[in-house]
Amino acid sequence: MGSHRKYTRSWRYQTRRKRKGTFFVLFAIILSLIIFTVRFIIVLPYFYIRDVRIRGLKRLSPSQLTAKINIPPHTSIFTLNLDKIYKSIESQPMVKRVIIKKKLPSTLLIDVEERLPYAYIKIKEKFWEIDKEGIILRAAEGSLKDLPLIEGIDPVKDRKKLLNILNILKLCELLNIKVDRIVVEKKDKGIVAYAGNTQIIIGKANYYRYLFYVPEIIKDAKKRKERLIYIDLRFNGQIVVLPKKIK
Repeated sequence: MGSHRKYTRSWRYQTRRKRKGTFFVLFAIILSLIIFTVRFIIVLPYFYIRDVRIRGLKRLSPSQLTAKINIPPHTSIFTLNLDKIYKSIESQPMVKRVIIKKKLPSTLLIDVEERLPYAYIKIKEKFWEIDKEGIILRAAEGSLKDLPLIEGIDPVKDRKKLLNILNILKLCELLNIKVDRIVVEKKDKGIVAYAGNTQIIIGKANYYRYLFYVPEIIKDAKKRKERLIYIDLRFNGQIVVLPKKIK
């Protein structure tokens, strides 16, 4: 009786081992087939990148970006390194944001958001476009139009001051104060914004919160038929205005 039980246990153990062995063999065969199929699909010419579509460009040309992408011939859409392409495109100064998608079987979609010029900045007698975040884009082409000019600052060494000036320009834009030029002077005046013939002296102490009063001051001067030579915001708690009667 006892030997019969021993034989039964041994038989069951061997049966389980055979089943496990069969399972692993089948698993290995199926896995091999999957790997072979995937490799076969990857090298199919049907999935080679044939079309690169770049959307959202306004100032850049597609050729400027495709030269940077540089996808080798016979590159499969499955093996394409999107991270490398992303970094290559985003390294362009005029590119703010990029989204890249694969579209089967052979198309690459690239959506680009460009940086747009917000002002010009003068650097060593040359004029450059600069965006709202203080990124230098490219040399200004032709005559300077529509955008304010920033002078008297090194955008690399004085990065903090540059961002401060851009904040002033944004606030002036919000308040509908048309600034033609903004200068960082070495003397006591500090930051001076030029709105037409009027100097808005902001100074060094960042009292540009007083800019909120400037539109009313200009409006009041027009009622009085006065031209404002300057509006001085350098003093804590007061604004100094120098008007001149219009003849």
